Amino acid sequence: MKKVYIFIGTIWAFIISNSKQPDSSLWKITSVSSNWRVFEICFFLSIFFYALFLNDKRIRDVKIIIVGNMFFIYIGVIGILINTVLIWYEQVLGIIYYLLPFYIFISSVILKINLNDLKVMLKFYLFLIILNIIVLFIQLPEIKSLGDEFYGLLSDSHLIGSLINIASIFSFFYYIKLKNKLFLLFSLSLLGISFLPQNEKTIILNLVLLFSMILTRYNSKAKYIILSSVVVTIFFLILYVIPQFFGKGVVVLRVEYLLDKNIFELGILKSWYLAFNKISANVITLLLGIGSGNYGGFAAGRIMLQNINTSNYFYDMVILGKVEGSFDFEVNTFTNCLAEYGSIGFIIYILILFIIYKKISKYKFQNIFDLSMLFLFKIIFVFLVFQGLFTPYTNFSESLLIFPCFTIAGYLYNGSFTVEN
Repeated sequence: MKKVYIFIGTIWAFIISNSKQPDSSLWKITSVSSNWRVFEICFFLSIFFYALFLNDKRIRDVKIIIVGNMFFIYIGVIGILINTVLIWYEQVLGIIYYLLPFYIFISSVILKINLNDLKVMLKFYLFLIILNIIVLFIQLPEIKSLGDEFYGLLSDSHLIGSLINIASIFSFFYYIKLKNKLFLLFSLSLLGISFLPQNEKTIILNLVLLFSMILTRYNSKAKYIILSSVVVTIFFLILYVIPQFFGKGVVVLRVEYLLDKNIFELGILKSWYLAFNKISANVITLLLGIGSGNYGGFAAGRIMLQNINTSNYFYDMVILGKVEGSFDFEVNTFTNCLAEYGSIGFIIYILILFIIYKKISKYKFQNIFDLSMLFLFKIIFVFLVFQGLFTPYTNFSESLLIFPCFTIAGYLYNGSFTVEN
């Protein structure tokens, strides 16, 4: 079972991501329908239902997460029944994909993912990031401008940008802990490379975290000033000099676009008003939502592509192409959860996320590897939540992000449980 788990979390996740590239792409090396993701769904659901009847002390401590999952499923199904039933298969998948991170966590706990299993997975992701960086540089002469056209071997530029920035922060953590300058060089190099796919949200988050770590690590003002100056200088070179050298234009991270916008017109704020307005029509929708696939998330997008228009957001983005960037999205992972599953479903979902994060974060690990895994879990978790506030994709439904995050969570939970007992 462990081998199947690791296969799904590494090779299978990559195959699904690569298969999403356009057929015209030279870097599309696999061709598997996204419908085959039902394979991983069945695997994790079988372990989840097995956990319901498992008499194990480790599982008792996370029973509240399992119960929360069951309640979320009930609310999702009731929401479909009392609202418009569009395509049962897609709507139920929409419910399951919201819960997939929790299934991964529970499966990791039950299968007792150990140190060697985790190392195999992390080595694969390191290899995948390096391989994609090589492909990005090969693509460089062919691309007219930096941004969405840089996706390496993966499904889109946001995903590869996220992975590179997470690796950059993680390397900087090792630089601080081990004081090895090679890790500093690797971290700043990855920061620079992340400007090719230009996922502005993760780049900004990366810089904020870098400076936060510098501030908390260095008491000496001289060291802080020197290291900050290095980061700022590299940032300036990446932002203006290097793009001009390659003739790719100036990278602006949509800063000018943001400055021209009224803050209340930005999707990150407007989406909450729209979602609440959608469910406030009556008490039932306020509590239980308008049903999976009836708003603007994963299920709604797949249903709309089958010529059933469920959401103005997806219609505008896919058909009319009105959405200029992630700051324009009028729905994100959390507002879609609020609209489709109501206030009860939304509260349950947030509580489950909070409980997992709290359970993992409260333990004090002694060795450097477990400490670094705790840090990596927190960083990926922050990236998932942060991006989830802007878009309904490249966060909690993206296998290549949730697998390492919640597999590490399960590994750390098992380790902390062993120490406690």
